[in-house]
Amino acid sequence: MEFELDMGFAVSDVVRGLEKVLGARGASWERSEGPGGSVVLRTEIDREATALEIQPMPADRIEPLTVPPRTLLRIRSGAPAAALDSLRCEILVAFLRTGG
Repeated sequence: MEFELDMGFAVSDVVRGLEKVLGARGASWERSEGPGGSVVLRTEIDREATALEIQPMPADRIEPLTVPPRTLLRIRSGAPAAALDSLRCEILVAFLRTGG
């Protein structure tokens, strides 16, 4: 399963926030730096390999009136949909607290 979130934060802020979310879940993760300022966090959700890919939003996906910064978070995993939905909700709540 794969889903994406358009995050209204800088890549470094998204990475830091995701590491806090994973830490709060008691999860371990591996971090790797990629091209163009991208970062991948690899972890397990329900014993399934899960990749959280964070990168600057591709220019062709930014609407003209969008306020920067824009970061694309893509999550890929074989975990059950309910487990990933729970993670997605935790991420949204964590960033709502940061932004609000």
